[in-house]
Amino acid sequence: MAKEPHVLMFPWLAFGHMLPFLELSKSLAKMGLTITFISTPRNIQRLPPIPPNLTSHLHLLQIPLPAINSLPENSEATIDVPEQMAHVFSAATLAFVGSPAELRHARKRTKPEDFMVAPDWIPFPSTLAHRHDQAVRIFHNLNVPDESKLSSGQRLATTIEGCDFVLVRSCREFEGKYLDLIKELYQKPVLPVGLLPPALAEQATGRSLGANMWSSTFQWLDTRPQKSVVFVGFGSEFKITKEQVHELGFGLDLSGLPFVWVLGKPAGSIDDSDLLPPGFETHIADRGIVSVGWVPQLEILGHPAIGGFLFHFWVGIHHRGPPIRASADRHANDR
Repeated sequence: MAKEPHVLMFPWLAFGHMLPFLELSKSLAKMGLTITFISTPRNIQRLPPIPPNLTSHLHLLQIPLPAINSLPENSEATIDVPEQMAHVFSAATLAFVGSPAELRHARKRTKPEDFMVAPDWIPFPSTLAHRHDQAVRIFHNLNVPDESKLSSGQRLATTIEGCDFVLVRSCREFEGKYLDLIKELYQKPVLPVGLLPPALAEQATGRSLGANMWSSTFQWLDTRPQKSVVFVGFGSEFKITKEQVHELGFGLDLSGLPFVWVLGKPAGSIDDSDLLPPGFETHIADRGIVSVGWVPQLEILGHPAIGGFLFHFWVGIHHRGPPIRASADRHANDR
């Protein structure tokens, strides 16, 4: 008699990976598969609770990490380490770093400057490239061995060579050409699993605690024209400084756009009294909302008034109509 499948889930130690792959684990558990989700003790404790109807199929397994001299004490996720010590691997990133052979031997990229242009194995027009400072860093990480006696490139090559297929948290609508390319580079099946947002029903459960707080925000959005408001937020892991908060505030002010800004408390801040530029909230009171902490992000992004978003220092525009473009151009000229 064949054994039932048992899926071992070990996502990259960043909450931008752990939470979506926990959602994938829930989806598989609902199908009757047994799932063991592995992470470190602190990460497991930070995860949201497993729905009671899935606990018989979805198990959380804690594996402590050994102390490593080059990492800060109690580091268990990318949020615990400096920005330069974390990496993110989208399909485009995987295509950019290349095949297992290139990762292991670096025959085509022999110096940092080689990372400042799109590689020749990308057969379609691409703007993938790094600035010089980034190129130096990625060249070092991919090719210089660390305490493990292996480089990041060698470890990634070994992982790819030893697997049967590759799952990427992406979708064909977003990265179709790059997904096809890494399938060719790896000579293995490459499957996009989607973006894996949390289920709206679970969002509603958490949101019920702060419904009164956010009702005024949705009422304000209801008064705005469709696709006219920018949603701004850098997630829970990006470590923004107070100076960056002020600069971003000045930029939002100069843009002239209405916005909802979700703001994490900067490192080193004790209170919120001087978090924003002096007089900022009064000045933008008629066209902007600033919130520190958790927000019902999926519902805000799904509101018809949201026309664009600013995440992790890149901008996505749902609608390229005159109001947003004109304001953006004016802001560029003012700066």
